[in-house]
Amino acid sequence: MNIFKKIREFVAQLSPVQVYQYIGGILAIFLVVITIILYIFYSQLNNYERKIKRLNQLRKESRTILEQHERVKQQQNDVNTILAQDPTFKIKEYFLKLVAEVGLSQQNTKQEVSDPQDLENGYSEIKLDASFVDITMQQLTDLLYKIEQNERIYTKELAITKSLKGPIINVTLIIATLQPKVST
Repeated sequence: MNIFKKIREFVAQLSPVQVYQYIGGILAIFLVVITIILYIFYSQLNNYERKIKRLNQLRKESRTILEQHERVKQQQNDVNTILAQDPTFKIKEYFLKLVAEVGLSQQNTKQEVSDPQDLENGYSEIKLDASFVDITMQQLTDLLYKIEQNERIYTKELAITKSLKGPIINVTLIIATLQPKVST
């Protein structure tokens, strides 16, 4: 109570102008303190909002990565299933049978099989490089359609050049297949 008495005596000694100056000073200090508190509050709020946005972005990226991983695992399982169906698959034998089926044996001038190339994902790739001369686009289309019907092989490269003998073409085709990597 002693403090309140001293404050009352101090205020009683002041002139009205001095009272207004002290009240103005106190209000100014109060406004500055409130402004600083609000600034800190909204700065922290903005900081948290930025962190939440970044976390949401990372969450979306993580979800995308996990979905891609699941697709890759599914594709790997599909490949393993296809490879297990015919473990003795020979790409050259299949290709020669396919060429005969389409009726292009006479136009097939080359079929070279490459050594298995390690893909560093548990599989090796074997390529077959073939060339055809003087065939029609319809014959090529039939051949490519037949190749696509077999899940075990896929087209890697196709080069078509126009033949000098009329509306026929010369084709270089590279197809490939996967096989389980052989451990050494």
